[in-house]
Amino acid sequence: MERRDRFHPDGAIALAPGAARVQRFKMARTIRALVVDDNPAVREAVTDMLVTLGMKAGSAVSGRAALKLCAGGCPFDVILADVVMGDIGGIQLAETLREVYPAVPVILMTGRDSLIDGVIDTGDMPLYKPFGALQLMRVINDALSRHD
Repeated sequence: MERRDRFHPDGAIALAPGAARVQRFKMARTIRALVVDDNPAVREAVTDMLVTLGMKAGSAVSGRAALKLCAGGCPFDVILADVVMGDIGGIQLAETLREVYPAVPVILMTGRDSLIDGVIDTGDMPLYKPFGALQLMRVINDALSRHD
């Protein structure tokens, strides 16, 4: 099976330059992350990166599916959601989750420059696609440290 350390919005996968360093990275604790994206290639690539980084990763095909996974208690430490999805967009998902689980950071992923300002305005952490595993790790660490 091919490693997937970097993805592009069109679904193309390429190895990240620092892939060897990422394999040796050891986290202080196991972080549980949820990836929410309606694009299966992106969802799988991000999930694979999280596992490579030593995290436990779950995935949801939509905002609605993510809300079902978090009903009655959110089992995740961090949530990564695409901004644009068919049913519930990432910004709406983040707002809904923030009301119930304010300690769980939501990182909003987008490949569209025009949407970055909207993500920043909501106070959520933006992550611009495409990104590599090391950038993903930094953004997650930043998000978690802001919520500690």
